Amino acid sequence: MKITDAQLHALILNAHLATDHELSEIQKYATTINSTFAEALTQKNVLTDEQLGRLYAKFASVPFINLSASTIADDVFRIVPNKFAKLHKLMPFG
Repeated sequence: MKITDAQLHALILNAHLATDHELSEIQKYATTINSTFAEALTQKNVLTDEQLGRLYAKFASVPFINLSASTIADDVFRIVPNKFAKLHKLMPFG
């Protein structure tokens, strides 16, 4: 599910993570450096990757799972063929 810049802007405002002025400045910055709004938000330290992930999860009505502290066993990776996982941008975890 794709989220538009306007939708992301609204989610950030609703979560009180930045002001409208800050977000407008980040949007201008993103345009200037030919980057996405989401990338510019993390580059300028307005949001962390985790905060951005949580907003995307909330938007999509799916749970957010932080796997950074998890170890995934090798046999779990073998459940889904590598080509399939890359094509569909998925990662099995168990």
